[in-house]
Amino acid sequence: YLWEVTGGQFINMNPTSSQVTVSWNATAPVHNLKMTPYSIWDGKGNTITKNIVIASSFQNNWLVQNGNWNLDQNWSLIQVPDYCHNVTVGPASNPRTISIPDNLTYAIKSLNLGSNSTLNMNQNSQLFIKQ
Repeated sequence: YLWEVTGGQFINMNPTSSQVTVSWNATAPVHNLKMTPYSIWDGKGNTITKNIVIASSFQNNWLVQNGNWNLDQNWSLIQVPDYCHNVTVGPASNPRTISIPDNLTYAIKSLNLGSNSTLNMNQNSQLFIKQ
């Protein structure tokens, strides 16, 4: 593969792999990624260009009644909330408990904790809200 990036730089790029990791420059005017495949006999395939949109935040919603904060499957983005996530735990008809297990630290952009919902901070756990 021949990889090209505009508006960022490669962190991990292997010409024999169909996957790359890119660090994007949020202030760059254009963000895109180009990939040209080659056969094992160096036959060139069609170049694919993907335009990338850099978002300053993402919405990540709690999906289950009760559970642990640190489990990917409990979140709408299928990922534990991160510093760029606006986190929403909607209102619950029955009491809801979300727990951050012992010794874990997270940072999020914002938190909206709905009615009838409780967030338990276990021993030495921390949640930083960065908004």
